This record gives sequence, C-alpha cells and structure tokens, in this order.
Amino acid sequence: MISKRVFAYIFDLFIAVLISTLIFRLPIFNDSYDKYVEYSNQQFNYLLSGGSSDVDEEQLLSLEYNLNVASLPVFIIRLGVLIIYFGVIPFLWNGQTLGKKIFHIKVINVIKDSLDANTFMLRSILVSNFIPNFLSVLCIKFCTMDHWEVYSEIISFIQSILIFFMLGIALFRDDGRGLHDIICHTAVVSTKENKE
Repeated sequence: MISKRVFAYIFDLFIAVLISTLIFRLPIFNDSYDKYVEYSNQQFNYLLSGGSSDVDEEQLLSLEYNLNVASLPVFIIRLGVLIIYFGVIPFLWNGQTLGKKIFHIKVINVIKDSLDANTFMLRSILVSNFIPNFLSVLCIKFCTMDHWEVYSEIISFIQSILIFFMLGIALFRDDGRGLHDIICHTAVVSTKENKE
C-alpha cells in the first residue's frame, strides 16, 4: 500500500506542477517568466563556466536570490494549485485525486463514514507543507538577500523535518498512516478491496 501511495503522490505532484507551470506561461505572467528564464540562464551559465575553485560565493548567492525573487509568482501559483489539487479534488472525487484513481486508492475517515471539506483542506495544507512554503514566500518577498539566506536555510530544515514526520511515520506504522492522516483522522485504503 505504501508504494501505491508514493507513486500516486508523485503522479499527483507532477500533475500539480504541470498545471501551475501552464498557468505561469499565460500571457499575463510574461514579464515574470522572462525574468525567471533570464536568472535561470545566468545561474546555469555561471556554474557551467567556472570550476569549483573559481566560484564566487557572493555572486552565486546573488544569482540564487534573484532567481528565487523571479520565481515568486510561479511559487505562489504552485502553492495555490497544490492546495486546490489535494484539497478540493479529493473532496469532489470521493477521496481520490487522479493519482489515487490510477492506483486504486482513496482517503477515508477512520472515525465516521464521510469526509468534509475542512478535513480535506487541512490534509491538503499538511501534505503540501503549506506553512513552511508560505514562510518561504514571505521571506523571498520581504527579506534582504542576507536575511533570506539565513531564513531560507531554517525554513528548508523545517520542511525536511515535516516531510520526514508526515511521510516517515507511515513507514513505521502497521496501518500506514502518516502524521497528516493521524491529525485529520484519515487513512488511505484500496478501492479494489471495497469492491470485492
């Protein structure tokens, strides 16, 4: 069951990223997209042109910061798409996303027979790591480059810990429930078993 969940999540993440990328390519985001491509190319060319001994840490940090600032619109779009994809779609599709449909699994409530919209939204916020991602957006938007460097490392550490607890716990539990499932009183079950 864990492997089905992982593959379904990877598939769903791919779909959400694809949708957010397509939205970012709409004409209203042309200026942001052009800046993003420009800074991506600058960073790539800089890393390609110099050896490891020739890397100027300050210039590399500046390029990374500028790339993150240019990425802000797509980051915000992606965060919104993730919340909608993992919160609204399963509510409308009886506990399933597209990935869960393909892998014949769905989310159920372990306490009562039905799931409400609030449960799916909370689960979506937890699964998408919304709080650290939102803090990253605030950090990129309002911090100077020096503060951004420090705060982004702290936020990345927090994200890693949360991902480990959200998904890592599922590996060690007999019922395969992650921390997000425990908090939301949900479980992921096979739909094939329900049909037999």
